[in-house]
Parts: sequence; C-alpha cells; structure tokens
Amino acid sequence: MTPLNLETCGLTEDQITLVRDWEQKLPPMIARKEVAWFLGGIITTGCLAKEDSRGKGPQGRVAIGSCVAYPTRNLLVWLVQSRGMEKLKSVGDFLPGRERRLSPAFRADSPRAVSRRGQDART
Repeated sequence: MTPLNLETCGLTEDQITLVRDWEQKLPPMIARKEVAWFLGGIITTGCLAKEDSRGKGPQGRVAIGSCVAYPTRNLLVWLVQSRGMEKLKSVGDFLPGRERRLSPAFRADSPRAVSRRGQDART
C-alpha cells in the first residue's frame, strides 16, 4: 500500500505541514480500534466504521481478519479533508512522539525492555 501523495490530494501548504508533523509522531499504520488512543480521542472507532461502510472513510484500509488498519498518512489526510484542520490542531500540541507514548516496559531504551518470551527486546 502506497501512502497518498500530499501534493496531489488538494491540501493547502498549512494542511500538508500539519499532516507531515503528525505523521512523524505516529506509527506508519494505525488499527481502527487504536485510532482514538493515538489521536487523542478526536475520532471514534464507531465513526470510522460507519464512514467505511458508507464508502467515505480513509483510503487504503487494510483488513486482516476482523482487524482493520489505515496507513497513517491516508487517515490524517482524510481527517483534514472531512473534519477540518482545526480539530487536529486542537490536540496537536499534546501529541507526544510515539517513543513517549509507549509504557517504560516496552521502550527499547528502557532497562526493563523485555519481550513476551523473556528475551531482551533491545537486542
């Protein structure tokens, strides 16, 4: 799945800058059930499911079994186009980088970084 080209999807320079800033702070794909958590609750799982069922959701969704995920760029472009830039800006200052969002046990630089099998996750 190739992410959308920001220059050809009709966004303004401010919108492109906002999408790029957010994109750097988020993983490349976001599961639908985790979108509210990653985006500070500005959109719900139910809203995304409803928009997808109408054919108006973010482009490029990927379904693996019952799990649906979106390329982050496509999700952000859809949010800007359908909900407006102000909604994203309102929580943007509070969105830390993804390394801060992980619990200490799962951060690679943590002395407690251990995988499920008990192996050192940093190696």
